[in-house]
Amino acid sequence: MMKLVQKHLIKFNHKNYSVIDKLGFLSKNLYNCAVYLNRQVFFSHQPFLTMTELHHALKMSPDYQVLPAKVSQLALKQVEKTFKSYQKAKEQYKKSPDKFTGEPKLPRYKDKEKGRNVLTYNYQAISKKALKQGLIKLSGTNLEFKTNLKEVLEVRIIPKLGAYCLEIVYEQPSSSSQEGERYAFIDLGLNNLAAVTSNIPEFQPTLVCGKALKSCNQKYNKTLAKLKSELPSLQKTSKRIQGLTLKRNCQVDYYLHTASKYGSTEPVM
Repeated sequence: MMKLVQKHLIKFNHKNYSVIDKLGFLSKNLYNCAVYLNRQVFFSHQPFLTMTELHHALKMSPDYQVLPAKVSQLALKQVEKTFKSYQKAKEQYKKSPDKFTGEPKLPRYKDKEKGRNVLTYNYQAISKKALKQGLIKLSGTNLEFKTNLKEVLEVRIIPKLGAYCLEIVYEQPSSSSQEGERYAFIDLGLNNLAAVTSNIPEFQPTLVCGKALKSCNQKYNKTLAKLKSELPSLQKTSKRIQGLTLKRNCQVDYYLHTASKYGSTEPVM
């Protein structure tokens, strides 16, 4: 089985944006509370709190109570993983500091006003009844999204600048052959994104055009350089730059997903 992701972009003018933004804000509050507790035990030279310990410490907090229980627990799990990663990075830094550009820093808080945190709904927080009707309905909300999937592992709502990316994670059986070893050979490039061939005699070698991606990146780099030149001396980014980056990333993702599903013998232009 392989895991795949179906994506939906929820922009600021979407009817559900304000509801999702409020949930992202509450998730950020819970995340910051958990980070605060772990930072305090760190300064007291005690072991970091596990998700279970964070759960018992914060289960009565307003933000934990408003969000669905599974979503709150997964936000705490996120904090636990973040501090474990920091701990491992510190251990590696002590052994081989030359592999790092600097000493790993203690996880910080998200911005009090502008900060938002990812929302994760596992299969227990997704309506089974609605899924049979072709809808993703998230627990504790009236949010519904159309889908052609019948089984879903989890739904992630990831904050972007002025938008949210809704990722629906599902599984699909890996294709296998009973006729012996079959291989595909892919040579990646620029003007030609990929040259594909196979050891299957009847397979016709295919070229996937990469000029569209190259053009997209050239335009992005040119516009980015112009916008950066207009920034004040101490400012590194802006809403326009972040919006431009989001648009470019969406274009690249769309093209790569389209190319990966390409099955004809004509080059993708």
